[in-house]
Amino acid sequence: MPIRRGDTVLGSLYLTNKENGGPFLEADEVAVQALGAHAAVAIHNWHLLTRHRALLRGLILGQEEERRTVAYDLHDGLTQYVMASHAHLTTAWRVKEAGDDAKALREMTQGMEYLRHAVVESRRLVNGLRALDLDEMGLAGTLEQLLQEEKHEPVGKRSSLCTMWRNAVST
Repeated sequence: MPIRRGDTVLGSLYLTNKENGGPFLEADEVAVQALGAHAAVAIHNWHLLTRHRALLRGLILGQEEERRTVAYDLHDGLTQYVMASHAHLTTAWRVKEAGDDAKALREMTQGMEYLRHAVVESRRLVNGLRALDLDEMGLAGTLEQLLQEEKHEPVGKRSSLCTMWRNAVST
């Protein structure tokens, strides 16, 4: 007797002999059909649970990868700019106290430049965490936003337009 869910056969029940050796009755067939229906529900639920667990595992792995990427970006980008700015501004303060105004101004200028880079980098990171909404912005708006963001990148860190578009669409 097939175990069915809709038109799909999930398995089968095979009965050979009754315990007392008598023939199978209509009541036996009804009982086996009910057992098959329950088995179909159990098998279907098991398939759903397995799929759910696989999807959940994929989601968790994706989140862990995203956390690693954000941590890497924070450490190698934003944190470096902030630390460099701190070092230059601290030096500016010390040389200003020592009376070297020209060097203090150079250090202050460099520290402020690193702070500007830190602001740009933090905006890039935040924008990278938000998915671009093509429905809201449209194709032209999305491309314009990507190009505007790319203008703020140092020349060595700029991406090709194809890479930028692939990254934007995949988020």
